[in-house]
Amino acid sequence: MRKTMVAGLVLAGVVGSGVAGGTAAAAPGTAPETPVSVAGSFDCGIITCSYVFSKKDTNTIADDGLAAAGLCSAIPTPGNGACAAGFAIVVVTAKVAKSQGKCVRFTAAKIAPYGLVATPDGSSRCQ
Repeated sequence: MRKTMVAGLVLAGVVGSGVAGGTAAAAPGTAPETPVSVAGSFDCGIITCSYVFSKKDTNTIADDGLAAAGLCSAIPTPGNGACAAGFAIVVVTAKVAKSQGKCVRFTAAKIAPYGLVATPDGSSRCQ
């Protein structure tokens, strides 16, 4: 619950600053030199957007979160901003999901208070 609240506050600041609607970039020095591609399932409704990373991408994030930060920029808008805002939570969740043989899914609210939830996902969206 506390992690979700912190991520929500971070995401609210990013959305409020207008960053969430654009392309998110990794921190300087951590972005890969070649374009990053992600394999996963993006779904955006009226109130929330969710993204399920593939098992391969989940394992990459779990093994080296900083190197994988560029994966957020490859997700369609507005998911890229939400992923970047809560990437630390995505990394922690990826470690748990990897240990369970699942994928990491994050869901971000498009309305205030702009909460972000990251959970392991074993549904059919996890490929």
